[in-house]
This record gives sequence, C-alpha cells and structure tokens, in this order.
Amino acid sequence: MTKIDYILYWKNSAESDWVAAQDLLKLKHILHALFFIHLSLEKLFKANWVLDNDESFPPMTHNLESLYSQTEVELDGNQLDMLKLINTWNIEGRYQDYRNKIAKTYSETYVKERLPKIETLRQCLLERLP
Repeated sequence: MTKIDYILYWKNSAESDWVAAQDLLKLKHILHALFFIHLSLEKLFKANWVLDNDESFPPMTHNLESLYSQTEVELDGNQLDMLKLINTWNIEGRYQDYRNKIAKTYSETYVKERLPKIETLRQCLLERLP
C-alpha cells in the first residue's frame, strides 16, 4: 500500500464511524455516539499522522492529544479544549462503571450544543487530507 492508500484507509474508516455516531445520536444512544465521535476523530488524526510522518503506521494509541502532538495540524485554543473533552469519551464509552456514572451528564442537549464545535474540528482535520 502507498502512503495515500493508508491515509484513505483512515479517512474512509473515520467517515464510517462518523455516520455511525450520527445514527446513534438519532436513536438517543448518547454514550455510544460519543465513543464513535471519538473514534472517528482518532482515525482522522491517524490519517494526518501518516500524512505528516515518514512511516505509514501511526502509533497504537487512542489518545487524541498524543496523536495531535505528532502532527502538523494547527488547532486554536477552543479546538484544543474540545479535543481534551472528546479524549475522555474514549474511556467513558468503554467501561460500564464510567458509563453509569456519567450517563446523566451527557444528555442529547449536551451533545447537540457541542456538535458544531466538533464538526469544526472534524473539518479542520479533513481539509488537510487528500
């Protein structure tokens, strides 16, 4: 596979996860939707990582801040704050004890209020990719 093939792999997989997140939101499966939002952005960061590094295999991490720090992506302060928040959704979406604890915090309204900022972050990551 070429470098472009790897980038497209991550980009296409991210799009599939983004669609799944939107479908989960419609079904009001909020925590699962947040997990898939994180997953989608993680894959976009990995596509950007491949773009910005000599190697074709990004680090095996789910930490968005770590991936970001290894790319040439430029985010503003609000996007960095959103990145920190979204990073927590990976853990909270995986483990039942976290999910039970935070289920009331992450309402449909909570997510809808943040979706425009998430979409802006997503577009920032997409616009750099072929």
